[in-house]
Amino acid sequence: MSVITIAANKGGVGKTTITALIASNLAKKKKKVYLIDLDPQQSLKQWWQKRENEDISLVDIKYNQLKDALIKINTKDSYVIIDTPPSHLKIIEQAILVADYILIPCRPSPLDIEAIGETLTIIEEHKKNFTFILNSSVSGTQITEQTILLLSKNGQIAPSPIRQRIIYAIAMLDGRTALEMYNKAAISEINELCNFIEGEIKSNEKKTTKSRNIRGNKKTKAE
Repeated sequence: MSVITIAANKGGVGKTTITALIASNLAKKKKKVYLIDLDPQQSLKQWWQKRENEDISLVDIKYNQLKDALIKINTKDSYVIIDTPPSHLKIIEQAILVADYILIPCRPSPLDIEAIGETLTIIEEHKKNFTFILNSSVSGTQITEQTILLLSKNGQIAPSPIRQRIIYAIAMLDGRTALEMYNKAAISEINELCNFIEGEIKSNEKKTTKSRNIRGNKKTKAE
């Protein structure tokens, strides 16, 4: 089981939409996908309730039930994707604590860039793996290039930005995602993003396993 947390202390950066897109992509690959909506506004839950396709499950819990819920969910080759609220650092921290991988959406905006500091501090305190996702980007603009430069100084940026497309918002209205709206450009960039995320998770899992094996060998020799 892999736990992905979508975290950002600022609202309006696209956390819920990105959560739904990743879930939809994984479900299309026949992966077992569970969603957890920790935002009091429950936008992700509302999207899921409108969804006709039953390929994605929702786990309806509070943030203080996270650890117990993940123990119950724990199944091979499954993904849990956690959507977090803005301006609730306690909830964000709990979601980061249980995560194997963290995604930080950021739009090309000075306010968005300034707001990532608190989220980054929590991630660094707990030594978690993370990647920035540039959302609502407009190619060739100065603000987009500046945002990429500033983010790259603080961590890795996903190689496939999410462009500014109205299709992403329209699809969410009735429980779908842009992946189900036959928009080739949107499908291509989301597939590229999700393939990158899956690759990062697998790479981190291998590193963790190797580290455990090394520690185990050292312990055996010492005994």
